[in-house]
Amino acid sequence: ANESARYGSAITKLSSGPISVRWLLGKLATDSRKIEICSAPTDLPLGIITDEAAGENEPVAVELLGAIAGSIPAVAAAPIAAGVPVYGAAGGKVQSQPGTPGQYYRIGTSLTAASLAGDLLQIVTCVPQIETIESEL
Repeated sequence: ANESARYGSAITKLSSGPISVRWLLGKLATDSRKIEICSAPTDLPLGIITDEAAGENEPVAVELLGAIAGSIPAVAAAPIAAGVPVYGAAGGKVQSQPGTPGQYYRIGTSLTAASLAGDLLQIVTCVPQIETIESEL
């Protein structure tokens, strides 16, 4: 039992459905015992899901954003340069600064680059911070 009433950088949650790809951003499901893949860039991510799940109610590890020591892989939604802020994107992926005005969760900084959508890149995470991206004049 966790007698100290604290957690480290990772927790275990139950999958809310199938998870076919590792290293995607996850958010709490309606049932907070469960995790689901972030479906939109406006979803508040809890962490990076490091496991796959064939269906619902399977235990999966979730690395908590802002608590991860060092770097962790993430899946790119599009090409991303090294050394830039990264934000949540659709499908649990990450993106560089969005080109469309709106509010987005910044989740860290890229350490390595991703050449294509679907590539893995290394990121250093932070606690998710909502940022407003303004339109360019």
